[in-house]
Amino acid sequence: MLALDCFHSIRFAWLHIISRFTGKSLNSFYYTLEHGRFDCHRWALVSARHALCAVPSKFRDWTLFLSIDDTMVEKYGLTFQAASRLFDHAAHNGSSYLNGHCFVSLTLHVPVSNGKDKAVYLSVPLGYRLWVKDIKISKLQLAADMVRSVMAAFGPYRQVVLLCDSWYPKGEIPGLTEEFPNLEIICNVRSDTALYD
Repeated sequence: MLALDCFHSIRFAWLHIISRFTGKSLNSFYYTLEHGRFDCHRWALVSARHALCAVPSKFRDWTLFLSIDDTMVEKYGLTFQAASRLFDHAAHNGSSYLNGHCFVSLTLHVPVSNGKDKAVYLSVPLGYRLWVKDIKISKLQLAADMVRSVMAAFGPYRQVVLLCDSWYPKGEIPGLTEEFPNLEIICNVRSDTALYD
């Protein structure tokens, strides 16, 4: 994940990374993803810890940024598992709705040297979770769980700022600042959002 911009498919991930570490077939990887019992939150935590290792010592006290967002992936068929009719304010298909999948993503931004004794922020994807409409877990709950799963990597004193758009400053997301004193939120807030202390 650190070396590639994205995984286009499970087959792409298997072909370029997983097959090089194991002699197992692509079908066995599909079977593991379908029936295996593993905690995807631990993968995000490991990725966050590896990303922190890339931070030079002179930037160790700099603020870290987490960003959460969701993205729609349109599907042109009716037989895709977990696909549903989704509202997409940015759809360019003549309608505000599309048939597809919605993924919630979490990205960590860490300061690294640009070679000129200055810092630039490197963006490291920590995870993507498929939001399924039929399961009673909201995108807000998915995002909050993803943030909770990586906060242990930063310890109690490292300053972390959560960045998000106007969809997220409601539900469980604002409450994360009370759970983690070293976490703050920067976001847009819709004019009709009610915030309570």
